[in-house]
Amino acid sequence: MKNKIFNYRIIFIAIASSFMFSSCFVEDDKIDFGDTPVLVQFANSAVTANFIRDDVNPGIFTYDIPVVLIGGKNQPISKSVDVTVSIDPSSTATEGVEFNLLTSSLTIPAGQTSAPIQIEVLTENLDPDDPKTLVLSIDSSSLTISDSFKTSIDLQAACPFDITTFYGTYDATGDGGDYTVEVVEGPAENTLLVTNLTSQGGETVIELSTDPTVPTIEYRSKEFDAALQVHSYYGNMWATTVTAETSSYKSCDNSLYLEFKRCVGAGCFGGTKKAQLTKQ
Repeated sequence: MKNKIFNYRIIFIAIASSFMFSSCFVEDDKIDFGDTPVLVQFANSAVTANFIRDDVNPGIFTYDIPVVLIGGKNQPISKSVDVTVSIDPSSTATEGVEFNLLTSSLTIPAGQTSAPIQIEVLTENLDPDDPKTLVLSIDSSSLTISDSFKTSIDLQAACPFDITTFYGTYDATGDGGDYTVEVVEGPAENTLLVTNLTSQGGETVIELSTDPTVPTIEYRSKEFDAALQVHSYYGNMWATTVTAETSSYKSCDNSLYLEFKRCVGAGCFGGTKKAQLTKQ
C-alpha cells in the first residue's frame, strides 16, 4: 500500500512539474504583437471630396491623399520609406479633365508615419450630378505593401450654401417605403423643420453645416420639441444624431440623406432609421 501511495505521489509531482514547465515555456515564448511588420497603405480606402464650384470659384484646388505606415509598435521608424503610385484603370475620372496627378512618388521621412500624394482638382469640369471617381494604387514601396493598396476618391462638386434652397417638397425613400416629406424654415439659424419624416408621420429639426464641402447634419429635435411620434408608454420620441457625418446633404440639388436614432426620455432604441430625400 505504501508503494502505491508513493507511486501516486511521483505521478502527481511529475504532472505538477510538467504543468509548471509548460507554464514557464508559454510565458517565455509569449508572442509580442508589437513586433508585427510595418506596412504601407493609403489612410482611407474610400472618401468623398467636395469642392465648391461657382462663377467665383471655378478654379483649381490642391488635394492631399495621405499614405501611412501601420503595424509594428505604431511608432515612427528610423528610416525613410519610398512609395510610388499610379492611376488605376478602374478610375472614371480622367487626368487633364477632372484632375491632374501632381506627385506619383513620395517619401515618408524617418521619424514620420505619413506623407501625401497630391492632386489638383479642376473644379470647373466637375459635374455635381455625375461625380467622377479617381482610384489610385500603390505600385511599389521600400516596405511591404498592405492589402489596402488602393484608394478611391469621389470628386464631388458642391454649390454655395443657401438654406432657403432646401425649402420645398421631397420624395422620400426609407425604411418605411416611399412617401412625401415637407421641408420648411426651421426655428433657428441654418435649421430646417422636416415634417412627415417617417411613413407614420412625425417631424424633426435638423441643422445643416454652412460649409458645403463638409456637409454634415445635426438633429435638434428635442430642443425644439419636434417629435417623431408620441409613444404610448415612453412619451415623445425624437430623431437624434448618430454622428454629425452620418447624415449629409448636397448643396447643388438640395438632396438630404438622413440617418438617426430614435430616442425617448428613458434612452434610445436600437438601430437607426434612414431616409433619402430628393427634392421635387
